[in-house]
Formats: sequence, C-alpha cells, structure tokens
Amino acid sequence: MHGITGLPWWSTIALSTAALRVGLLPLVHQQNRVSRKLAKAGPELSMLAQLYRQKVREVATINKAQAGGAVLGLTRSLWKGVRATLVLHEVSVLELLGYPLLNLYVFLLFVFSVRDLVLHGPAALGLEAGGAAWFADLSEKDGTLLLPLSAVCLSYANIDHALGGGAGRG
Repeated sequence: MHGITGLPWWSTIALSTAALRVGLLPLVHQQNRVSRKLAKAGPELSMLAQLYRQKVREVATINKAQAGGAVLGLTRSLWKGVRATLVLHEVSVLELLGYPLLNLYVFLLFVFSVRDLVLHGPAALGLEAGGAAWFADLSEKDGTLLLPLSAVCLSYANIDHALGGGAGRG
C-alpha cells in the first residue's frame, strides 16, 4: 500500500489497519448474530450444566468405586444435550469461533509482517523518515515505550469494554 499511495509509513500502517477492520465488518455482524442466538440458548445450557454438576455429586457420594465410569457417561450425556441445544437454537460452533480465530490470524499476520519489515530492510524502505510525533524514525526502538504502553492500555480498555465493564462493576 505504501508503494501505491506514496503515503508515509505511519499513515500506511494506520490506513491498512482501518481498511482491514472495515473489511471485517460483515464478519462482526455475523458474529453478533451468532452471539445473540447463543444468548437465547444460555438458560438451557446453564440448566444442563447445573443438572450435570448435581448428578456428578450424587454419583460420587453413592458409589465411589464406579464413579469414574458413571461420570464419563454423564459427560457424554451432557455433550449430547449441549449439541442438541445448539442445534435447536441454530448455533454453529464454527461460526461462533470463526471470527475470533480470524482475528488471531490477522493479528499474527500484521505482527510478523511488521517484524519482517523492520528486520529486513528499514533503510531500503525509507522507514527512517516515515514516522510521526515521538516515533519519527520507524527503524529505531521506542525509547519512551509510549507506543507499546499505549497499545497495552488500549487493548485492556477494549477487553474491559467487551466484557461489560469488568468484574468490579456489577
């Protein structure tokens, strides 16, 4: 993208990231749809888990010698119930896990691409003059640690927001 647009490296990296996120918006919509279906199945899945825990406790107290085989049978029954509930609510596990796995792949692709960019030719690509603000030379280490710290803080804020504001706020 840098070679096509002629933009500085910092804006090329930012625009590439934004373009990728916009391109993934249809998958975000799909993920939200699947999550809503899973939320509808939540009470039934909770009931199955509660019933499973209750039966495991009963088996463990009644017959300790054969508890292992009985627990295995109960676990199989639990998974049958979970699968039936997911089918009933039209929840696909692949759809549910697809977007997070794709995000992981994209993240790793970006990390290794930038790493390769920095390790194999910052001088030839003009990274010395492609930055902005406190990171004007993209070929040098960030002595202030401002960029990695801001990335960590923004990631934490994003996770905190995604999980509903954290455990401390009810």
